[in-house]
Order: sequence, then C-alpha cells, then structure tokens
Amino acid sequence: MDTAQDERSLLGKISWHYYNDGLTQKEIGERLGLSRLKIVRLLKRARAEGVVEIRIASDIRLNTELARGLEERFQLQEAIVTDSGLRERPLLRRRPLAQPPAGGDRHGAYGLQHPRAYDPPQA
Repeated sequence: MDTAQDERSLLGKISWHYYNDGLTQKEIGERLGLSRLKIVRLLKRARAEGVVEIRIASDIRLNTELARGLEERFQLQEAIVTDSGLRERPLLRRRPLAQPPAGGDRHGAYGLQHPRAYDPPQA
C-alpha cells in the first residue's frame, strides 16, 4: 500500500473513532501513539480532504439562520426558532400593528401575531 493510501486510512480511522465511537482526541492519540495536537490537525485535514462531511438538516439550518437574523436585528443575546410542526398554515402571520398616519410610511408598522390571537371587531 502506498503512503497516500496509508494516510487516507489513518484519517478515516481517526475520524471514525472521533465521530462514531465518541472517543476524545486524547483517547484517540493514546490508542494510536499520537499527540492530541496531531489528532486535532488530522481531523481538520479529514474534513478538508472530504474524508469527513458534516451535513446539517435543512430545517435546523433554516432555524439557525432565522435565529441569527433575529439576534442581529433586535440586538438579542439569544433567539430560538423552532418548527411548529404545522404545515397547513403558518404559525405566525404578518399584520399591521397600527394604522399608519395619512400620507405616512406604511412599511414599518407591522408585527407578528399568532393566527388564533384575538382580533377585535372592526367598527
């Protein structure tokens, strides 16, 4: 076996121990006679060379991106966005919070409201 194949096998072995077996970098190093720092570098290399691919479910990614946007927009320490599980209609809807002044800006007076929230009768 050539050196490149040996190195790829080592990357695979280290990655398997770390991601599937749940061993720490220290434990892997002790098993293989390598330093923890060397294991860290090899794990990074395994990702860079495509030995390890990390995928995040699209709904998780979307929720994370939405939460990050809310945190930035409203200067929040943390925002948590979850899936409601309801697919037939959105959990929140956009509706005017107040009537804009005559001839005024109609773009900033909106908020989110639960669809079953009480809507007062219109006069």
